[in-house]
Amino acid sequence: MPSADALTTLEPQPATARLKGWRTRDAAYRAERCRWFSLAELVPASVAEILPPGHDINVMVGPVVRRPASEPAWPPWYFVTGSSDGEFFATQIGAANRAAAERLRPAVTVALTQRRPIVIIPFEDELEMARCCEALWPGEPTRQVREHIEAERRR
Repeated sequence: MPSADALTTLEPQPATARLKGWRTRDAAYRAERCRWFSLAELVPASVAEILPPGHDINVMVGPVVRRPASEPAWPPWYFVTGSSDGEFFATQIGAANRAAAERLRPAVTVALTQRRPIVIIPFEDELEMARCCEALWPGEPTRQVREHIEAERRR
């Protein structure tokens, strides 16, 4: 598993990775939080986004995924979910290509382990993660996420 420091050698170009975090009730927050970073900058920015003050100790790390081929091309990404001040949130972390996204996932996970107490639950299935989120943080936002993934899979 790569260390967070190892990311400085992954891709030298600036702005090659994206961090998009949002809280479920705040559309303005969602819009302003989509930013591009170099891969080296993304790890500490991700940890700050995922573990804000008042965060729940449970953090779920999803698999690297892409939008279906029928939708506009988006770079590969994965979601990290949690709860802050009792509100479910999701952070979308993406990169220019799948290989970079696959390297980011463990690097961010390793960096998260340095912030204790924390329980990191990794998932290889996005729907399984959504169901776990709904069980841990029941409510409309997590139900909508699960239903969206289920609908996507029925297409």
